[in-house]
Amino acid sequence: MSLSSNALCTLADLKAELGVTGSAEDARLERLIEAATKAIERYCGRRAGFYYEAARVDDVKGYGTPLIHLPKTPVLSIASIVWDPTDDNDTVPSTEYRIDDADMGRIYRDQGWQWTVSYGQDITEHPLPGTEERLFRATYACGYKTANQVAAVGDGGLGVTGTRSLPHDLEDACLMLAALRYRWAPRDPAINTESLLDWSAGYSVTHGPGGLVPADVAAVLNPYRRVAFA
Repeated sequence: MSLSSNALCTLADLKAELGVTGSAEDARLERLIEAATKAIERYCGRRAGFYYEAARVDDVKGYGTPLIHLPKTPVLSIASIVWDPTDDNDTVPSTEYRIDDADMGRIYRDQGWQWTVSYGQDITEHPLPGTEERLFRATYACGYKTANQVAAVGDGGLGVTGTRSLPHDLEDACLMLAALRYRWAPRDPAINTESLLDWSAGYSVTHGPGGLVPADVAAVLNPYRRVAFA
């Protein structure tokens, strides 16, 4: 297999971490990197991944407040935000909003964003909270440039120009998880202590949406966990 350019660490770095030479195990190591990347994305609530996208498009809801949230972070720049693209198709002037918190995906507009709620009718028309539609379409640059993306420039895939910007602790977490799965393949990686007579075992894992994540890896990843906005 060929390692995807959005993987969180490189094959060369994992081989160096493990002291593996030659190419006989490359396919297995690439599979471990891909699996570790996906596990980290799930644990952190990053369904869209961490990798850089130059022009991602997302439809989001408005709640009548000064803030809307874009799902993939960090938000680097915004090309456009369009109101109701299938009907009104009105572009919100870029002078009316700004990135309030790039890491949380918060976009601030002083006059507020329309409440995209549906309305019910009895004696008077009234809003129905919880029925919000995704009527704002944002096109924006987001994510981190991974080492694999930068190395893949010109491959027709996700290659990007520039310098990698992926935080090194995220890369290390991927290396740690992939290396752990490589070294401990014959046994349960959750066990960190064991004894022989009167058998006992100690476990060091964190339960999360990605499944069982070793506690030392989870400690690195916890600052990157996100709550998904509906």
